[in-house]
Amino acid sequence: MGALSAYSVGTVTPCDRKKTKLLHPVRHSSCFYRNRYQSIFKCRYIDQGLRPPCSQGDAEQHSEIVPANSDRRSHERFMDPYLRAGKRLDLLISGLGDGEDELLDSTLMEQSTETKLGLAVLAGSLVAGAAVLCCVLLDLDPAGGARLSIDSLIAAGIGLCAAVPLCVFKNALWSETAFQELPFLEDLQNKQVDEFRPILTNLSKPQAALVLACEVLPTVLIVLPAFTGGVSNMLDMYRQSFDGIREAVPETIPPLVALTLTSLLSGISSFIDQGPTEEEYDVIKDALDNADRYYRVMTGPGEDTMDAEDAFRKVALLWLARRQVAARFAAAVSSFEVFYLGLLWFETGDLMAPLVAAFAFNAVDFANITNRIPNESSQ
Repeated sequence: MGALSAYSVGTVTPCDRKKTKLLHPVRHSSCFYRNRYQSIFKCRYIDQGLRPPCSQGDAEQHSEIVPANSDRRSHERFMDPYLRAGKRLDLLISGLGDGEDELLDSTLMEQSTETKLGLAVLAGSLVAGAAVLCCVLLDLDPAGGARLSIDSLIAAGIGLCAAVPLCVFKNALWSETAFQELPFLEDLQNKQVDEFRPILTNLSKPQAALVLACEVLPTVLIVLPAFTGGVSNMLDMYRQSFDGIREAVPETIPPLVALTLTSLLSGISSFIDQGPTEEEYDVIKDALDNADRYYRVMTGPGEDTMDAEDAFRKVALLWLARRQVAARFAAAVSSFEVFYLGLLWFETGDLMAPLVAAFAFNAVDFANITNRIPNESSQ
């Protein structure tokens, strides 16, 4: 599941959300129930990383001096301008969408355990079947060199050992210290929780492990043997077609080029998935363009609205910047994970190594996600 973030704030062009969710060891599998998890990303502009210079005590004082019978407009006049800006932006973002995704999520959440597991297995089987079919058509080994042998067992051990640093890194990303140092991590991981909540609600730990298997196994099959192996095979055929190229280009170059291409595509997919949507851009742009008129209407004639307008602009721009930073970090982690797994496969010649590694470090994310999802059946 990839972790999540990015490093500069520059301008990002809105991307088409109808993207292919492949190429990430967990988050971008083609399981259809995952493609429906586009829950609205709740903004957090008043927490550690984006909170303006207004203390919680100030906010409480503002709320205390508001009369109990005051209407909404007079109440907002007593609020800190940054709190009011955050409230307005939250309302704007939460109002996006037509409700279809939320309805599907709610429907899936209410399904029985057997139905959820059946859907997970069916979706995973379809993706794995597509990967095997691609390998057969391209005359590749669908198992990626894995066999029921001692060598594959050794490769699995190598993969488990190689996954230890990533497991430690992934677990650290879920810590309170990481949230304090990199505030966008909490937002992104809350989004992961929201995406998996419908399928994992009321599932036990073993059942959640089955869902993890249905995410990881098909994705590793289609990313490494099918896609990376297919691209590598075509590049190698081109290399061998010309004597000059065959002599000048080592045989190790085509696999590395194919793996680099795969990891870049994975990063792009993750970047699009985590970045602001075009609809969010449009709504925020319109709100910024009309901020002066909105606050003149809300505060009444003759009152100074510059503080409120300035607060809203800062909050909105910080929210966009935070999402872009998160998208860049997610892209970097996703690309690294795919490249790391591919190197394990090339070095061992056995798919068991990257498969076990992917299971290990994605299990860390899954464990933290399931801990945040209440199990109603056990309550």
